[in-house]
Order: sequence, then C-alpha cells, then structure tokens
Amino acid sequence: RPQGHPRPPDSRLTERIRPPHCHPAPPIGASGPPSAQPTPAPGVMRGCIASAGRLRGPAAAAAPARVTAAAHSARRGMASPPGSLGEDFAAAMAARRSPRSFDPSAEMPRDTVTALLRTMQRAPSSFNAQPYVCIVVRGDRRAAVAKAMLGANASRVRDASATFVFAADLQPTLLTPRLLEIEREAGAPEQYLSQLPAMISLFGSSSVLASTIKSTVSHLASPLLPMPALSAPAHSWSSKNAALAAQLLMDAAASRGWATAPMEGYDERRMHAAVGLPTERYGLVMVVAVGRPGDGEEGRAPKPRYGLGEVAFDGEYGVGWAEAAAAAEPDEPGEEGV
Repeated sequence: RPQGHPRPPDSRLTERIRPPHCHPAPPIGASGPPSAQPTPAPGVMRGCIASAGRLRGPAAAAAPARVTAAAHSARRGMASPPGSLGEDFAAAMAARRSPRSFDPSAEMPRDTVTALLRTMQRAPSSFNAQPYVCIVVRGDRRAAVAKAMLGANASRVRDASATFVFAADLQPTLLTPRLLEIEREAGAPEQYLSQLPAMISLFGSSSVLASTIKSTVSHLASPLLPMPALSAPAHSWSSKNAALAAQLLMDAAASRGWATAPMEGYDERRMHAAVGLPTERYGLVMVVAVGRPGDGEEGRAPKPRYGLGEVAFDGEYGVGWAEAAAAAEPDEPGEEGV
C-alpha cells in the first residue's frame, strides 16, 4: 500500500471474529428469514454476535468497531480492552455449564441452527480437510437417537431443542478431490495444491501397513529433525478436527444464551443406525445437546475446577502458572500508548 495510508482491516481476522450473517436475531420461537422479522430499535440489536459473546444494548451499536479493534488487538497480542468482545466471551464461558435437564417446550428456530453450524465451520482444521460430519437431530427424530444414549443422557436428547452428532471421517483421503476443488476456486497456489494430497495421506491414511511405516520413519528421524507423530490412525487425526468444531459450536450456542451438554455416553452401533452413518466410513466423536435449561437448573453454579497452576505450567512441566507475574519480572506490553 502507498506509504502513509492506513492499514486496511485484516479480513481474515474479522471474518473469524464476526459471524457470516450479522443481523438482528429474531425473538425466541420466531420463524422466517431475518428480512421478514421486525428490526429492534437502535442499541437493542442482539443478533450481531460472534462465538465470542452475546452483545446487548448499547454494546451492539458499537459492534463493528469493537470487532475490528478486537481483531487488531489479537494480531498484536494485546489484552482485550474493558467491555470488549474478549470480556464478553470470557463472561459467557465462565457461566457455561452442562445442564442435567432441558426444557422440552423450548424450540430453536432453524435460522439459529444454521447460524451455529456456520460458526462451527470456522473451526481450525488441519490442511482445511474438515474430516468430520455433523448430524442435526430435531423434532421426531430425537426419540430414535435417545434410545442410543446411556442413562440420563437419553432424557437430555429427548428434551433438547437440537442435538448435534459429531463423527470423524475414517477415510479422509476421499475428501481430497473436493478439497482441491474448493481450494483452487479460492485461489490457492498450484504448488500448494500439488502437495496437498500427499499431506492428507500422511496424516489421514487408514492403512495399518502405511501407519506402521510412517511411525517407524518418524521415530528414526526425530533425533535429527522435528517430526510429527504419525503413529495415530486416521480416527485420531479426524477426531481432533471434529472436537474443535464441536467446541466452537458450543461456544457459539453459549454466546446466544443456549445451554449445551457434550456427551460420550451412547451405544455406538445403535447411534450409527439411528442417524444413518456408514460404520466403515465414520467413527463417533461426541453428541452435543443444545436447549434451554430445565426445571431446577436455575441458580446452579458451574462446577469447580483445579487451581490454574495445577493444569497450566510456565515454560516447563512442574512450574505452575502464576496468575500474577513476579515482582522482578518486567511488565508485558499493555494497551497504554498503543
């Protein structure tokens, strides 16, 4: 850009933080496209949200500027300014918990489901392979899925407004032709595209022989140069991608005021049959129920967590992370003067 001209916003960052469709959210239970819904008065727009948190009142009016500011702060590694999307996100996550029950009378508009799925798709994905699928279960289909759940999880699925079944692709190399197509349409360089099939095969091959060879090569070469762990099967690689997508969907739901409950208690064979998943192609990762909290859930506090220094370490294992920096440690760059 010409010298002296301001730097344009980084569209990649603002796209991550800002949802694909930023419009006033319809009232709970409303249906129809956003254009057909009444627009709230200025300052009361509550649909312009990201997976970072729900905006209310005057905060919504300043959403575009705050989104851009948050994007540039993220690029510079700055802490979020007070009242920012970062703080909204932290507050939403601090209040998030998995309810034991859901309100069976609460309905989730289809537009809301679509918005959650669009945000889910922005989850990081290795080589952009997106080796997972998500089946949305609503209405009468809930009963069949509930029968595949274990214990109290069955009632969660029956009463939830929507349930999302995440499955990992066990044959992610089959995605390569489609991936090349969308990457080429997006303008990816041909040199990168020529290497992409080999990279997907490296991490996503389901062959036992190929996995053994790759693991041996990785082990022998590791003392000489950094090597990825290639011993895990395709299920492990794809499951990591699917778990990132599931987490982002839960964050997006929480930012809109919906409760979420991730579950692993299910009969895998029955679940495959209930949602029509081919067993040779997909392996289940988790089931996420989304809805409004049921009776008795109001006022329940989030579960306690270990001390921060018990799970987070500073530089090396065993050195617990201290929330406050030591007195002798120089202050990190803050927001003053920026």
